[in-house]
Amino acid sequence: MTIGLRQFRYYIAVAEEGNFTRAAHRLRVAQPSLSRQVLLLERELGLALLIRHPHGVTPSAAGADFLVSARAAVKAFDDALQAAKLVAEGKSGRLAVGFLVAAGLDYAPAVLRTFHQRFPGVEVDVREFDFTDTSAGLADGVTDAAFIRLPHDGAVDLDHVVLARENLVAAVPAGHRFAGKAQVCVSELLAEPLIAAPRTGPWRDFWLFNDRRAGATALVGAEASTFESELQAVATGRGVSITTEGARRFYNRPDLRFVSISDAPVSTVVLAWQRGVVSPALRHLLDVAREAPAHP
Repeated sequence: MTIGLRQFRYYIAVAEEGNFTRAAHRLRVAQPSLSRQVLLLERELGLALLIRHPHGVTPSAAGADFLVSARAAVKAFDDALQAAKLVAEGKSGRLAVGFLVAAGLDYAPAVLRTFHQRFPGVEVDVREFDFTDTSAGLADGVTDAAFIRLPHDGAVDLDHVVLARENLVAAVPAGHRFAGKAQVCVSELLAEPLIAAPRTGPWRDFWLFNDRRAGATALVGAEASTFESELQAVATGRGVSITTEGARRFYNRPDLRFVSISDAPVSTVVLAWQRGVVSPALRHLLDVAREAPAHP
């Protein structure tokens, strides 16, 4: 006989009920089968776990000690099984969620708040990334999902849920010739020194309007890896920053002006993940993101 949790459960029921008939009723098994399994357990252990008397049974000294260990073993197994089920259902576990600076300000809090309300058992580790990693950790596999802006740099294949599309604006110093304008067009900005991300690639090309330059090289006034340092470079007169409407709300300051760009492409904010790598918990997060109100 191989001792297993079933024998442990049988013995626990008999010891707690003090009676094979009541224990069999509790377990919904036939009493002869229950009696046989407990007897086989005793023989396998070489111990008399129960003292049998005409009206029932009571645990022996060894049986009382074994009862404590048997309960602990059954509880540990049940707890492990329940924990595994919760992870498999996406109701427990951990998610590492990245966000690119200036990409998660409007949209990440609402999505993550709703997710926490629905799945409080999932621990979410939120990590901020600067412009040196525009995939916000996805390219290196250090995050499971990330709030980013398209396009991203890196060879990793990503899928995404679109959260918003934002119009672009130009951040200029308060004394700049564009500061008093309601809007400018892309062609007016092509000759301006621009603040650029530190890495070459699709991300940097997008914000420098390189697809509008007919092969000409953009004039880079400074490079910045964070949005705060980008705006600081603008304020000190080193160049113009191409950014989004959200900057007006979150980074408005007296030494800067934000001017609309009439014919610029939109910036798309997404919740992204590595294609084909979706855990149950991440699937729930993506469902929450898909339900988020659309933004223009």
